[in-house]
Amino acid sequence: MDDDLRNCPVCGRVFSYTGLLTVCTVCQNTEDAIYARIRQCIVEHPGANLLDVARETGIDGAIILRFIREGRLRT
Repeated sequence: MDDDLRNCPVCGRVFSYTGLLTVCTVCQNTEDAIYARIRQCIVEHPGANLLDVARETGIDGAIILRFIREGRLRT
């Protein structure tokens, strides 16, 4: 089986695309850490809105919205 090598759309590194990850493992690990921070904030502050979570975590609201659109977070 031939590897499908691609450039990571976030950082430009070359990675072996398998269909499961659309970014390199370094960027995926970073994204997983960001998700964990957002999730922890939501658990600690039930009822917090997007602006509250963005302010509390320091994570851009656009990233939080993307996670909501992807179904990783529920409103």
